[in-house]
Amino acid sequence: MHNHLNRIPRSIRAILEFALAKIHLFHNLLDRLFYRYLTFRQLKSAKLIVASSGWSNSALTDTMEISDAKLALKRLKLQHWYDHPAKVWDGYHFFSYIITHLSTSAKILDMGSGPHANVLDWLQLYGYHELWATDLVIQKRIRLGSIEYVGEDLLHTHYPDLSFDCIICQSVIEHNIDFSLFFQEVRRLLKSGGFLLVSTDYWPEKIDTIGLTMYGRPWLIFSKEEITAFAQRAQLYGLSLKEPLNLQAKHRIIDVFGKEYTFIALTFQKLSAQILTQEPPHVFEA
Repeated sequence: MHNHLNRIPRSIRAILEFALAKIHLFHNLLDRLFYRYLTFRQLKSAKLIVASSGWSNSALTDTMEISDAKLALKRLKLQHWYDHPAKVWDGYHFFSYIITHLSTSAKILDMGSGPHANVLDWLQLYGYHELWATDLVIQKRIRLGSIEYVGEDLLHTHYPDLSFDCIICQSVIEHNIDFSLFFQEVRRLLKSGGFLLVSTDYWPEKIDTIGLTMYGRPWLIFSKEEITAFAQRAQLYGLSLKEPLNLQAKHRIIDVFGKEYTFIALTFQKLSAQILTQEPPHVFEA
């Protein structure tokens, strides 16, 4: 196309290039409109698709799980804008857990959402309408569809006590988060019986990341001992693992800065009586 354009006089070529750019822009706009407003989606059908996904407090074990998540998202007619392709794994499981455990009227917060809250966007396309996202990178308070984006520190949010049925925190806690303040804020915000869905970087043996930063912040890859301590710290704030913690990791799926590791995802539930406990979480390592 460009070779043919080079043979055309410059003034006419400029007009043609401008027209082609506008056509491309119009085509992208049509694609977005079709994806968001003209694609038929039904929550009942979505629940059947995700029914086989299974959920456990465990690590991403092989690339097939990523492929399965991508295939499921395609069947669900959902797109994603993650900065790493493997993040569809935990994002898809968060979405699956929410639509099978909470109604469309549930109030859901994405803590550390970044500029685009993928899971919340999927949820709003399936009828969820009480959605909030918070992150320091958000420049101004804005509502996009059913999602309200707010730029603020996730450890000190403005929301009233007991506001949410579910809190998502995807790939955030590895970036120099004060866990005591984190759990304190989560406990304040969650209703009794509410869920906390967390994912992070993980490898059973300790991987040294001292001096390395990601998104301008220090970076931690959780070890087996650190994840266990994280789960035990949660219990002190009335947040209990929904299932035993499986710390197995078969393959190093992710490679960043020469560090090879995987992801792990955890599901907590706020205890109804908010009873503090120091009983260690049930860990499965066989």
